[in-house]
Amino acid sequence: MKTQKLLSITSILLAVLFNHYSANATIRRVNNSSNFNGSTLWGDNFGGTFANPVYKTLQEGVNASVNFDTLYLEGCASSQNYNGVTLTKPLTIIGEGYFLNQNENVSVSKLETQLYDITFNNGSQQSQLLGVTITGTNGIKINTSSITIRRCKTSGGGILMSNSITDINIIQCYLSGALLSGAAIGYSVGFGIVGLYINNNIFKAPLKLANINVAECRNNVFDYVQLTGSSIEMNSNNFKNNIIKDASITLNINNGLPSSSVSFNTGSSNAQFDYSGGYNNQLVPNMTTLFVANGSTDGLYQLQSGVINNYAGDDSTDRGAFGGSSVTNRYTLSGLASIPVIYDIFTSGTATQQSGLDVTIKARTIK
Repeated sequence: MKTQKLLSITSILLAVLFNHYSANATIRRVNNSSNFNGSTLWGDNFGGTFANPVYKTLQEGVNASVNFDTLYLEGCASSQNYNGVTLTKPLTIIGEGYFLNQNENVSVSKLETQLYDITFNNGSQQSQLLGVTITGTNGIKINTSSITIRRCKTSGGGILMSNSITDINIIQCYLSGALLSGAAIGYSVGFGIVGLYINNNIFKAPLKLANINVAECRNNVFDYVQLTGSSIEMNSNNFKNNIIKDASITLNINNGLPSSSVSFNTGSSNAQFDYSGGYNNQLVPNMTTLFVANGSTDGLYQLQSGVINNYAGDDSTDRGAFGGSSVTNRYTLSGLASIPVIYDIFTSGTATQQSGLDVTIKARTIK
């Protein structure tokens, strides 16, 4: 009972902090352990009220929301994921993050937000998904324009895009899930997809976008070997500051033609880049001299500072997922949203009417 009360206090404090994130929209909470039934119970076991309920399912929260509301999808307090959902209105969905037991000062509950799948249909333009792990084989389906997938993890399916969409941002994600084609990001019909930005991600699955001209593919780390065909395939005028961690990874960027569009990258084999054409691509055959030796699953992709193989990118910052001139676009451990995060909470005892309840929290702001 004490643990449940602490979680309720934490959730309420987080909900208050979210108001700075979207001051003109309603903040709605979803917790799959809520007792919400829509008639007599309002999630009061997690601090909900009639006016501000804590919904039990994401679909309930979506149904209650209006355009540009924010849904806080709290960590899965049971072994069951949140069921999948289809959006037809612009919403922001924020989860707790991932690898919460591995990184320090990231969460008080350590409960990862796991969502089976999500589809963005017409009407959901300008929606954002942050800090959520996608576990189902259907993954993320993007059927409309102006969608941002930020600081998420895919562990089931990948990200599937449809035809004739634009302004798609896949940023700061840990992409270990894959589509049936085997790719982390793919398309049903590739023609007509423009304005695709793939920056500051960690790829644990192939990236094969043969029929798409990717606007930007910058500051990613690629660490997956495709046994047949190329592991990375696309056309792009801005394939820069990426690191190819494994020497067996094969690339087909712009049909393999050397140019300044493919520059300032770090490869691990002679076949991956043109290292002599003045494009500032650098060869590092031994990646243990570049990456840190110890850390969490995503923390192992941080670079050692002050070593000779840590070459600067075209913006004079680090290459790879943790680099880039915009601090807020750099990869963030555990996929934490850019909001204050409570990572510790302590109460000395039981509240009384006379003395109230002293609560001490520790929090930090994520950029």
